[in-house]
Amino acid sequence: MDSANWLPSSTNSCSPADGIEGQTTSNETVENDNWHEAKKLKPAQKISRYGYRMSLLAIASLALFSVYWLHSVDKQAGSTLPTALEAYVVKPQDLSREIKINGKLDYGDGQLVTLRAPMTGRVEMDVARSVGDWVTEAEGLLTIRSDHLLEGERNFLRALEDFELAKQNSDGFAMVSSQKSLSAERRNLLLLGVSPERLTEVEKLNVVSDRLPVESRESGIILETRVHEGQKVHQGDIMYRIVNPDPMWLFASVHVSDLHWITVGRRAAIRVKTQPAIILRSVVTVMSPVVDSASRTVRIGIPLPNEDGKLQRFMFASATFQIGVQSDGRPEPTGLEGKYICATHPDIVRESPGDCPISGSLLAHVANRREERNPVAESMVLAVPVGAVLDRDGHKSVRRVTSSGKIEIVEITIGAPAQGKDDQGGLATYFPVQAGLKKGDRVLVSPNVGLKGEMLIGK
Repeated sequence: MDSANWLPSSTNSCSPADGIEGQTTSNETVENDNWHEAKKLKPAQKISRYGYRMSLLAIASLALFSVYWLHSVDKQAGSTLPTALEAYVVKPQDLSREIKINGKLDYGDGQLVTLRAPMTGRVEMDVARSVGDWVTEAEGLLTIRSDHLLEGERNFLRALEDFELAKQNSDGFAMVSSQKSLSAERRNLLLLGVSPERLTEVEKLNVVSDRLPVESRESGIILETRVHEGQKVHQGDIMYRIVNPDPMWLFASVHVSDLHWITVGRRAAIRVKTQPAIILRSVVTVMSPVVDSASRTVRIGIPLPNEDGKLQRFMFASATFQIGVQSDGRPEPTGLEGKYICATHPDIVRESPGDCPISGSLLAHVANRREERNPVAESMVLAVPVGAVLDRDGHKSVRRVTSSGKIEIVEITIGAPAQGKDDQGGLATYFPVQAGLKKGDRVLVSPNVGLKGEMLIGK
């Protein structure tokens, strides 16, 4: 055998160690070939592989979301109550609704008196009056010297003489004619401001004068004066403006949605902006029957005692109404229904019609609305916190916890929000429940219980 045939070739033979190295080299060669093949892939093939991987990822994400959503719905409709949440036990509450309105102080009807000149003449003053002076009723302010007065009294005396002469002559036609003339002259003098007492004096004493004293028709403060000594005035000219500042009135506007709560006879606490530490208490005694078409409000009036004169015109003030809520959701009675009160002195209350002993004005009747209320209504109201009520497409509902610990959605009927006390004794806002729940039911208050697409109301 030729020696050259059995010797291993330099390219195919190797030592044991060289065999391992040769195997590794072979594997690396295969990987390199795969890399080169991948590098040679067309762009469309690369996009296809990427899209396939993204499709798998999207399918997996959708499956996980579906499982979570189904779990949430099942938990909402009938899952057990989580231990971290607390349920509110529905029970009767002593609720009251607070309504606050702002207004402005002003004089009431009839308080501002405008004193005009009764006839044309010259002004004579014994004492000069100025703005801010206090005058009493029937107090003399000035004297008007007028030729019209002198002529009117002389005509009155001549008519009186003609009537007496016709009576003596028993002339029936002359008596009727002279009596008509006498009545006309008497009426003219009364229109000029001559008092009946002065006419009686002129008739008895047969004396005339060209001077007419002008007296104040109201006790109060002089707000404005337009006359001075020696000034000529014409009939109808304004001489003084006098106002009695007691009481001062708070006028405010109430929206039509609150008219069921604020009525005549409803009590209020009033705070004046310039005197925030002082709380005045009074009653609504005046309410306009007309609704303002622009603001949809009704004007109300509340009289305030002002004997010391600290309340001034055009001051800003607020009225707060604390109105109890009955079990039927309606406001509690005022206690004055069917009675008669004085508009300017609300402390004057009578069971029958009459006049106010202070102002002499006719007592106003308070409408009796007791028949509109449930006679069996109680003062304690079944209520739930505002955080427990959900608005689901206009329907009010709560999440009630069943005896087995499941959560169910229950539609309820509620009233206007009102204030009450919580378990710690602090103030909290509740909805009075009119239907849908009973005493002892448990409802969830927390809004975060996996409910989707619902809005929490009452915030």
